[in-house]
Amino acid sequence: MPTLLDGLREVIADWALGPEKQKLQDSVQILFESQRYAITPESLIQQLGEVDSHLIDVFLRSRGYETVIGQGLGRRSQVTEQQRLAAVDDARYMNQNDVMISRSVKVLTDFGFGQRVQITPRDKDLAQRWENFWSAPANDYVLNEREIGQLSTDQITDGEFFFVFFISTLDGTCTVRQLSTDRIIRIETERDDPKVPVYYVENTLQGEIWYPDWRASQAQLERIPVKEGARKIDDIRENTTAVALHVAFEKVNGRGWPMIHRALVWARAYRDFLQDRATVARAVATYVDKLTAKGGSRVGTALMGQLASSLSVSTNRGERNPAPAAGSTWFQNEALDRERMPLATGAGDAQTDGMTIAAQVSSGTGSPLHFLNRPDAMQNRAVARESGQPFIKQIQRYQTFWTSIYQDMVRIVASAWEQYDRLHPQIADHSADILLDSPFEADITELAAIMGAVTTAAGSSQLDQDVAQRINAKLAELALTALGVRDPANILNPADGVATRGNDTSPDAVKTATENWLAGRTSDRAFAEFMRGVLDDAAL
Repeated sequence: MPTLLDGLREVIADWALGPEKQKLQDSVQILFESQRYAITPESLIQQLGEVDSHLIDVFLRSRGYETVIGQGLGRRSQVTEQQRLAAVDDARYMNQNDVMISRSVKVLTDFGFGQRVQITPRDKDLAQRWENFWSAPANDYVLNEREIGQLSTDQITDGEFFFVFFISTLDGTCTVRQLSTDRIIRIETERDDPKVPVYYVENTLQGEIWYPDWRASQAQLERIPVKEGARKIDDIRENTTAVALHVAFEKVNGRGWPMIHRALVWARAYRDFLQDRATVARAVATYVDKLTAKGGSRVGTALMGQLASSLSVSTNRGERNPAPAAGSTWFQNEALDRERMPLATGAGDAQTDGMTIAAQVSSGTGSPLHFLNRPDAMQNRAVARESGQPFIKQIQRYQTFWTSIYQDMVRIVASAWEQYDRLHPQIADHSADILLDSPFEADITELAAIMGAVTTAAGSSQLDQDVAQRINAKLAELALTALGVRDPANILNPADGVATRGNDTSPDAVKTATENWLAGRTSDRAFAEFMRGVLDDAAL
């Protein structure tokens, strides 16, 4: 039991050495946090030593070692940057090596992001400037058709990335580059509002580089002092400034988290389950028949020698006792009893068990289960349509996210042009019309029927003719896109020539023209010109 003198000594030590003691505690805390989740599974096994192997297997299968290592100091519920980066590394690894996760990433990218995007600024001058930016060779590394799909993959696996726009102060030309999440070590925000980013800090061998957020005002930038030894991006390149755009779909404490991180543990469980099932099936298939011979051990040994492969008892590379060919005849005498062994593996129960685990992967990734190599989950068309509604809403939300990102990119290009191109007047409208691929196959027959109904309603004055013309124009563009036409806008609105009018604007004529188009008897351009003629006649 401590004496009064011991207590007095402790009080005096805390009073005299309090600041140094607190610094030491803070240093230990930082060191603990930095190495908190750095223990690998192999290192954990080594530390567990003589612990039962079954317990080790439970830890690793459930990936419970994060929980074991993470205990301490009462801060397990707090999300750390080290934990986020570990989740990013895990998601990247699983996307490269796990079938279910890789398929889920492709499903969300193919349906939600698509293969093509059409961005048309509403201001004509800005539209030309945007086209120059989008098609510039310097931006091909990020925006060309071979690379742009990777943006969605990075978003899903990494949770975030950063567009950096390098802007020439001579004429406002923008060059865009992409920074991965592990290159930005922190985000400097407003001191009184952590949801307002001001700087994004990159760690390099030459020190920190600070990129301003594209929305940050000069007053906001001045309120955040740059640390000693760090450099602003504006101070590095001559006649060049830069702004950054943070692309993050799901944020925790201001940083993006992998969109699939909740499904990773279940994807591992499903993989383990299939491997176990494969082991069971292999074990059952190893021995098909059971032979019982009358006699002692010598008889059994001789019989085994006759049935065994010669490779198991000889160093000769050739097989001298191959297995019988399919359809061979079996011969035995009365001293031998042959019995077929049961080959059941419990596949019926395994199908249900596997479905349960796979459903968790589906829930974590948002991909329908029948898209993840489980077509048995789709009982019938009605059930598939009903269960697909959450997926449709998720895809719509994902497309809305990317639409907002493209809109911000247009605003950045427009603002740079306004600020640094002295010869160009102010742009009246920074907005743009953004069209992504339709996530679902369009039924051409249904589109044709709708177009015919719209034309009929306009001809009978049930629908405003201008509205009908815009509706059918969009439907025709959707139909061409569904057929894989690369640039439907140029076909519907050709730069040279005038579309010919249709001689017959009845719904039957529209239906016939559509059928001919689908059968390949009419070219895309001819069909588009016919529909334009129908719309023009309807507008007269």
